[in-house]
Amino acid sequence: MAQHLLAQGHSVTMVCGVVDTADTGLEPATRTVRGTVDGIDVIQLNFPYSNRHSLARRAWNFLRYSAAATRLALKEDYDVLFAT
Repeated sequence: MAQHLLAQGHSVTMVCGVVDTADTGLEPATRTVRGTVDGIDVIQLNFPYSNRHSLARRAWNFLRYSAAATRLALKEDYDVLFAT
């Protein structure tokens, strides 16, 4: 979806956390980092997630990520916001 929007001339920003099975190519997230990956402005928040974590730890990280992403969404300038 992001690549399609780019192809149509839109600028795209994606917010993500740190997942042990994915690699954005950005510096390891010991803090929030921002960079460009395949033409997409990526903001990587430092909330590590793994299916090996306990249910309580995963839930806590989801809540922290949701709060941080919401704060970020209120600060960024955009025309359309997709939250999935």
